[in-house]
Amino acid sequence: MWLEIARFSSGMGLFFMGIKFTGDGAKRIAGRRFRDLFLRYTKKTWRAAVTGCGAGFVFQSVTALSGFLTSLVGAGIIEARQALPLLLGANAGISCLSLMAVLDVKILVMVLLGLTGIIISFEKPTRLLHGATIAFGAALLLFGLETVRLSAAPLTEAPWFSAFLANDWIPLPLFFSVGIAGCMLLQSSNGVTILSATLTASGILTPEEALAVMFGSLLGSSLLSRMYTFHLTGERKRLILGQALFNIIGLSVFLPLYVVETYSGLPLLLGAAARCGLPPVGQIVAVGIAFNFLTATLLLVVYDAYYRLLARLCPDAADCLETLAYAREISEVSPESGLLLINREQGRLMRHLATYPSGFLVDGEKERKATPQGVHRSVGVISTKLEGCLLDMVTKGHAGQIANALALLQANQANIRALDDTLLKIMDEMGGVGGSAAMSRLTDMFLNALDLLLQQIATVFCQDAEEDWQLLMRMVLDKGPVMERLRDRYLREQGGMTPDEQWRFMHLTGLYERCIWLLRRLAEGQRRFLTAFARPESPERLHEKRPLQTFAARDLGASPVSLDAS
Repeated sequence: MWLEIARFSSGMGLFFMGIKFTGDGAKRIAGRRFRDLFLRYTKKTWRAAVTGCGAGFVFQSVTALSGFLTSLVGAGIIEARQALPLLLGANAGISCLSLMAVLDVKILVMVLLGLTGIIISFEKPTRLLHGATIAFGAALLLFGLETVRLSAAPLTEAPWFSAFLANDWIPLPLFFSVGIAGCMLLQSSNGVTILSATLTASGILTPEEALAVMFGSLLGSSLLSRMYTFHLTGERKRLILGQALFNIIGLSVFLPLYVVETYSGLPLLLGAAARCGLPPVGQIVAVGIAFNFLTATLLLVVYDAYYRLLARLCPDAADCLETLAYAREISEVSPESGLLLINREQGRLMRHLATYPSGFLVDGEKERKATPQGVHRSVGVISTKLEGCLLDMVTKGHAGQIANALALLQANQANIRALDDTLLKIMDEMGGVGGSAAMSRLTDMFLNALDLLLQQIATVFCQDAEEDWQLLMRMVLDKGPVMERLRDRYLREQGGMTPDEQWRFMHLTGLYERCIWLLRRLAEGQRRFLTAFARPESPERLHEKRPLQTFAARDLGASPVSLDAS
């Protein structure tokens, strides 16, 4: 008996390791190729669902796939409306692995373990390494289940174990709770389904008990998804909530059928599968596959209404810096239009940089719209995405056509980064100053001056109004002499500021001078970009295919010369 128990525990260990290997391999394989594949096959809802079915079979983890899609949505590469059908279809694809619990695949599993184990050990061929990790995890999972099944068979023949199983003292709701706990432990409802089907084949669980465990794991999966959405907002939260509601909607249909069948004997789920000639383990697998396929089909049929519901539950914040607003699919537009879209994103960044002083100009802590740390974090996220977009423009071979304009935007982005860091330092310095009257007057003066400058550059950034630009250029002239007179005046006052405040004042004036210098460089670069490019058009028209433009290196201010895109 102890040998069977040891075999059972070793099988469970192999099963858990298989789930881990599969999840790790899925995370590594989710790179640029998968991103490009998803972008290509997610234009239409049903096509995206079919693609998701295949992706689910590859990933073998809704958690891993939803994490990958959430990162794509957060980067602005794909919209939640496109990604959700793919995730719905993935549920159906993932459930197909449970067929392995019914089929006799021992030889296939052993061969797969051998081949993939060799590839992983020698790390050759490199291009197959991540795929081999997924396949090795799936084979290890199935091998562990087979070990569990073989070790459980002698246990079920023991008199004490048979007497234990014959006792009906365990209520079905308890098995439902076991399914929830199992999903929390394995981080995979499909893993719990396969395990419960294997235990049914071994005689440890009845089909009714296994089905209760499976339904509990589906609810546990929704609870896990809901937990993951606490720190998300907007489109990313909408995507994960769509997956969480998938199981809830499916359970609202299948769970009443299960209860009616269990207590009335009507052949609705297991009974219907039994009438098709399926064994007990096949009945569990059939109900699981039907759950995922029918729920996905139902939601895809009413997808427009379903997504509107999600949009109401998870609305977008007004102009939030959670994701890209314009440069979502620059690969689908001409290089020139892609640069204009990136420049509009930089305009969004400037509008949010202008909110730095508002946290100190608004009276009352509760009335502050945004903390400096929050603005810095949001600007950093979008800046990283924009730098990736600019890098894509270079690596896709478009740099030769628009090299000068691309260099201007890269310089803009570097100046925005530096300006963001400088503004954060200024805000931190102002937050730590003392309370003398002289220092209060100075901080108010600097805050109002910064607020005026940032509001002005945010207003004119994507416009070509000559008068507004001339006003801005006068505002960002070198302030060195002014700062020298200011330092001389305040540092000579007797009893005006404490030594600590004098030190802070010197540091603050230096940061302010740097801020003016960065604003001037940014304004000059942006003005040259607007002069080189035509007047920016609406975001809708920017997505239209248009002829490319190129610029002479000796004269970026000249009018662009139109070339044929071919």
